[in-house]
Amino acid sequence: MLERGALNIKSDMQADAQQSAHFRQLARTITYDVTTTRGSLTAETGPDRDRGASAGLAGAYYGWPRGGGASLDADGPLDREAPRFAKALDDLLGGLL
Repeated sequence: MLERGALNIKSDMQADAQQSAHFRQLARTITYDVTTTRGSLTAETGPDRDRGASAGLAGAYYGWPRGGGASLDADGPLDREAPRFAKALDDLLGGLL
């Protein structure tokens, strides 16, 4: 369930980047990782430096310190996935939520 949500967010972020005239190359570097530890599950989605993403390209999502706002939307994919994730979690727990 968490992995499916992370994949959905990754795909949404890639589609957004592919539509950008300036940040199209960033799409191929967007990945996700799911980490399971005792008592917790986490997912991290975004550009991966090991796949060619420059640290400077984070400005595409968060803006640059010398000005210029964000061009790509990091919150939109998460906001779109949240209701699907909540429903899947509710279904898993048998409607307890």
